[in-house]
Amino acid sequence: MKLKKDYVLYLRKCPGVETPRHFKVGITQLSSAHIRLATYQNSVGPVWSESFLRVWVGDELHIRRAESLFKRTFKDKILSKSAGLSEWICDISLQELVDFAEELRRAYSIKFIDVPAKFEPLSIPMCEELVAWYTQLKTEENNLTEIK
Repeated sequence: MKLKKDYVLYLRKCPGVETPRHFKVGITQLSSAHIRLATYQNSVGPVWSESFLRVWVGDELHIRRAESLFKRTFKDKILSKSAGLSEWICDISLQELVDFAEELRRAYSIKFIDVPAKFEPLSIPMCEELVAWYTQLKTEENNLTEIK
């Protein structure tokens, strides 16, 4: 039996931008979110701290589908298909993207959950706590399912 992998769907902004209008939509395995953040951190150096502004968690299938629908829906706002630019949705507000995430759950029945506010923005030191929180949540849900 193949176990489902836990994934993260995230929105990040350009480092150092106070009022962002461009956002990267990305995914990564929950267990390696800290590695993805470290890669971004390495490229900006010590001047800025990298983080994911918004984070949702769920299983790989649903998170991959959500990312795909973000890119398809906002394809006119992706200015280039070049490497490093194809995941950036430009000239949009964070709220519009968050609203679209809600629409994905409602209209497309894609299952992923918001993380608690204390994990946003998600930085490298908080990744381990996020994994522990989600593992506990899934354990509690499994226990409730077994009781029914």
